[in-house]
Amino acid sequence: MPILDDDGQDKVIRKEKSRAEHISDKIHALCWMGAAASIAHVSDFVNVMSLHNDEVCRPIFYLGATLLVVNAALTIYLVLFLSRVLKIDHTGWSLYCPRIIPAMTGMGICSFFLFTRATWPVWGLFAPLILGVISLGAVFSLHFIPWCI
Repeated sequence: MPILDDDGQDKVIRKEKSRAEHISDKIHALCWMGAAASIAHVSDFVNVMSLHNDEVCRPIFYLGATLLVVNAALTIYLVLFLSRVLKIDHTGWSLYCPRIIPAMTGMGICSFFLFTRATWPVWGLFAPLILGVISLGAVFSLHFIPWCI
């Protein structure tokens, strides 16, 4: 049950992480990044994703890349423009632009499936696993970006 403040609004209670939890989070992120780097090396990820590999289905790959770029642009809009310029906290995003998070989620899922289909001729059944681990490594790399922009 949510905790309400004097105005009847939901009150967010944030528990400070202990030093051990913080270190555990960083080690967990490093493990995912290491797994992603290892899989990228073994699967020759850079060469497969470059424009020089003829086995990749290019139209599907370009569509997935377009969705990924649009997703990145919307993320920049939310994080930099809304948060820094308009001073709207992340809790207000759903009120200011209610359809953006579901749209970004749909685009992310579609781009993952499009990238999987585009790289299927190269990696076969391993395509979702390779792309999934590398995606998680990329997401967990954000643990090491200082948020003092």
